[in-house]
Formats: sequence, C-alpha cells, structure tokens
Amino acid sequence: MIHVSEEAFIRPFKTEDRSAVRDIAYRTAFRRRGERIFPGLAKPVADYLTLYYTDHEPRHTWVLENEGRVTGYLLGCSDTQRYIRLMATRVIPLILCAIPLYLLKSESKDTTGRFMKWFLLHSWREVPSVPVREFPAHCHFNLLPGSYGLMYASRLLLAFLEQLNEREIQGVHFAVTERERRGAYKGMADRFVRHYPQTKIYYRERRSSFHSTVFGNTESIINRVWGMSVRDLTTGVSMMASLFHL
Repeated sequence: MIHVSEEAFIRPFKTEDRSAVRDIAYRTAFRRRGERIFPGLAKPVADYLTLYYTDHEPRHTWVLENEGRVTGYLLGCSDTQRYIRLMATRVIPLILCAIPLYLLKSESKDTTGRFMKWFLLHSWREVPSVPVREFPAHCHFNLLPGSYGLMYASRLLLAFLEQLNEREIQGVHFAVTERERRGAYKGMADRFVRHYPQTKIYYRERRSSFHSTVFGNTESIINRVWGMSVRDLTTGVSMMASLFHL
C-alpha cells in the first residue's frame, strides 16, 4: 500500500474491486463519453477494456482508493504476446457473440452501429506497430475527474514499473490516443527527450478514424505508441510528476 495523501492510497487490485474498475473504464472510455454515447453497453465496453487485466493478469493491476472508494486504476501486462493471444481467443469472441443482442438493446443504435463497424473493419488497422519482444510489457491507466494533477497517475505508474523491475522485465511500451496538435503526452515525451537526448525511444503513430467515423468529429486524432526501457520510463514518469504533478 502506497499512501499519497491522508485520504488516498494506491494498493494492489482485489477481486472485489472488479466492478469499480469496470465502471470507471466504461464511464471514461472514448475521451470520457462512453456512458453517454453507449448507454446500455457497459458490459461489452468494459470487457474489451479491462477483462484481460482483471481476470487473466490481476497481479499487475493497481487501484487508487480515495475516501474508501476506488477512483482510478492502472491495468498492467508483463507479456503483450500473451495478451494478444488471450484477447483473440477468449475476450474478443465473447464480445462478438454478444453484439447482436446489444445492438437490439442499445438506446443509440446509429452510434452503436457505426462503432461496431469501425471496431470490426478499422480498429486493428489503426494500431501503431511495436516490437513486443523488445518492449514486452504495457499498461493503461484511468482516473475519474477530480483525480488528475495530484500525482496519482505517476504513483500508479511507478508501482507497476517497480514490479517490472523486480521481475527483471526490461522493456515497456504505452499507447495513447490524442489530438495531433498539442497532444499532452507527445509534448511530455518530447520534453523528456530534450532533457535526456541519449535516451533510446521507439515511437510510431497512426491516424485514428474512430472519432470521425463514429462521431463525425473532423479534428485530427492520432494513435501514438512509445517503447523504452523500464529504467528510462521510470525516470520520465518521475520527471513529469515533478514538473506537471502527473
């Protein structure tokens, strides 16, 4: 357990946290519009975003507990090849089998239909490539509104990175979807590279059609992925925490 304030602390995931993690994932999905845009689709959205981590690799999942309530999480994976295999064989088929029922139940069939079409035809094409043998671990974190800027995200990340370090896993990657211009994570990564120019970083990006296809948003959105050593990412997270209270 890692205390970050009098009321808040970070701790390993427990089975009883599963519903709270799934609820946060659903509510914050798709730039915090999941609950509003996909009413009634909590289960398939949460399955896609969290099921692997909570059910198949829970030891690398961390939660932020604030005043007795889970208000954030980090979902970690130490072996992305295993993640891909289990997503393809156990998680995605479960979701695909349920699609017809959820389409019938959905209160926003047009949006849901466009999302399903994008998911099946385009989503996998828009993921930037990453050499997972070199950078086998990955993670994803999310916080409820009101929890940003208090260094909770950096504490979650550092807890996971310490686990990787203890297991002697040396490479990690992470991905974000953000605006092409003024992307916050791209700005932080570029600042880190300027400060540590000798750092070896893998970087790829691909344009996302998600927001234009599903929501009709013409703003240019990019999927970005970075890969680096666990040691360098630990340095970077610590630097961003001190500069921006990440």
